[in-house]
Amino acid sequence: MNNENTLTGVRYRKDPNDIFYTPEKLAKFLIEMVNIEPNHVICDPFKGKGAFFNNFPVDNEKHWFEIAEGKDFFENTKLYDWIISNPPFSMTTKILEFTCLYSKIGFAYLLPSYQMSYFRLKNIEKYGFYLNKILYFQNPKEWNIGFQMCFFIFTKQRSESIKLFEESKSIQSRLF
Repeated sequence: MNNENTLTGVRYRKDPNDIFYTPEKLAKFLIEMVNIEPNHVICDPFKGKGAFFNNFPVDNEKHWFEIAEGKDFFENTKLYDWIISNPPFSMTTKILEFTCLYSKIGFAYLLPSYQMSYFRLKNIEKYGFYLNKILYFQNPKEWNIGFQMCFFIFTKQRSESIKLFEESKSIQSRLF
């Protein structure tokens, strides 16, 4: 694989350490948690072995990208109703910002729990998306990782149960 994508300027590691393929069974379960309707257009921007893409609902229009197969998501110009994938962790901020530009209804990503920082969540809200669900599950043994993975679902509709607290100075000064 080329170590640099000349269009985006992103450097790729020769042996990336943030590639964890999603087991089919887990991908099926996670897709069921997303409110996909029959007329929705879905995209898997980081297809990998296709665990998500191959399990999208049969009747939906589906698209995919995979840099290893010469299709770079960062070259995309099309809008999708849903963007769902297991992206590389090393480019999370860039991926989230780009996804917000090309998603119409929502997006869902499988990421380490620590990736959803206050800063990233506030940035996503600037694009009009809100964290709607967080799904925790037992990490697949084949991943052999020590951090918790989660499936984060964002939509244009604000969840009443998930809120970012704005008055950080008053509360944090008393807590820390």
